[in-house]
Amino acid sequence: MNKRKTIKNLIFDVGGVVIFIKKINFALLDRKFKLPAGTIERIIRACSRQAVINKNFNERIFFEKRFPRLLSWKNYYRILLEWFATERLNRWLIRWVERKRKTHRIILLTNYTAKLKWRLEKKFRIAHHFDSIFNSADIGIIKPNRGIFRYLLKNIKAKAGECLFVDDKEINIKTAKKLGFKTILFKNNQQFKKQARKFRLT
Repeated sequence: MNKRKTIKNLIFDVGGVVIFIKKINFALLDRKFKLPAGTIERIIRACSRQAVINKNFNERIFFEKRFPRLLSWKNYYRILLEWFATERLNRWLIRWVERKRKTHRIILLTNYTAKLKWRLEKKFRIAHHFDSIFNSADIGIIKPNRGIFRYLLKNIKAKAGECLFVDDKEINIKTAKKLGFKTILFKNNQQFKKQARKFRLT
């Protein structure tokens, strides 16, 4: 069977695929604020776990209940601002996606905070490139939970075999594969382009 004809929906993760961001040097930050190794990473992960599953999450209240003795809110917020300032758009992929909109539905499926809409519409101005956007903070389920993939399929009225899912995390790819999605584990644009050719997406 022609692979190109079976794929009707191209589904992309955001962080690490559509938008790149530099890795945080947690060890350097721990030393800067004279904290035990692993502290900054633990704080950021704890906050983000809540932010990506609850669109009404109040990060400041959560932070100040749990971590005020370790780090001030001001310093924590400054770390986030400096980190998100390193974000950059994968412009090559956006151009590729725009060409594919003539023949495929283009969809985002991401574990992101409620700030996703602002990033896509205001900061990068790319929301119009996507036919549908599914964000864990709105749905209340995060990848790799099967529920978020089933939620997507139900809402776009599609079968898993009609979808190509692209993500930079292997654990998410494994779940999608088990459900019948065609998949590409994203590493960089060149590797993605090579993998896309296998599905006759050139």
